[in-house]
Amino acid sequence: MTYPAEVFAFSTLKRLLMTTTSPGFVSPKFLYHCKELATGLIAILLAFIPGVPTSRVITMEWASLFRWIGVALLGRGLLRDLVILTFYRKSLLPPETKRGFWLCLESSLGLCLIGLYFLIDVLGGHLAANFQIRHLLLLFAITWLFGYVTRDLVLELQRDPNHLNLVFGFSPKKDRKKVS
Repeated sequence: MTYPAEVFAFSTLKRLLMTTTSPGFVSPKFLYHCKELATGLIAILLAFIPGVPTSRVITMEWASLFRWIGVALLGRGLLRDLVILTFYRKSLLPPETKRGFWLCLESSLGLCLIGLYFLIDVLGGHLAANFQIRHLLLLFAITWLFGYVTRDLVLELQRDPNHLNLVFGFSPKKDRKKVS
């Protein structure tokens, strides 16, 4: 038996993934963002659709959970970059390039989680917990949507001899006018 939410979720995903980027249709940038958001939202829908076997319990160590979240963040960033370079290069990437020592926030968090896994494993922490598949799907969806939200945030490393005067924050774009 198919449920209306299940049919809606799969038909929406199919429609978004099969949409062409023909001229005059919809901007490729908009389609790209719709597909990114749809993936996370459909994972949330799958967790709550009746009939999908999401109540099965899986026993997993916490360290392994950190590892798989880190792998998901790194894999998501790699997949996003490959899709952009393959399909949306002309419409999403700016024509000018910038040089510097930068690291994507999403990638750095993924690396930190994998490092945490290795640290816990070396120290011998083997605490296990029971997770329903529904909870793991929700965790995947949250990880995916977190990666979407932080896709444009980068960490810049630079040398500054007077680093006590630095204040953490976001600097405004130069082309914005100040409102007084």
